[in-house]
Amino acid sequence: MQAAPGNPVTVTVQVENVDDLFSGSPIHIKFDPAQLRLNDVVPGDVFTRDGVRATSQKDIRNDTGDATLTVTRLPGAAGVSGSGAMATLNFVAVGHGTTTIKVDAGLKNSKQQSIAMEPREISVRIQ
Repeated sequence: MQAAPGNPVTVTVQVENVDDLFSGSPIHIKFDPAQLRLNDVVPGDVFTRDGVRATSQKDIRNDTGDATLTVTRLPGAAGVSGSGAMATLNFVAVGHGTTTIKVDAGLKNSKQQSIAMEPREISVRIQ
């Protein structure tokens, strides 16, 4: 992924073939604040595609390059299965060079059991 300084950088984090997904609790995002500024992080449609609402909380700390997003379907709802967007990260490029965005999610099913997800790393080149 490439961007020019001052331009937006949008990253969509996907899940694939997930079964009974109920929450992302939490989704951790780590980035270099000298290279990127995170303006917003929003839940992806995988949590609500069946019409059930989900609640979310976010905490963005651009001074340290950390953010968390917690997404939970409403109590009593079943989990969702399939593939789709788990979160969308809206950055602005502020530096120069190559940097990495790291995403690690604590996914849980409707029984509050962990769902395995490999941490993701997205490389961004700013020039």
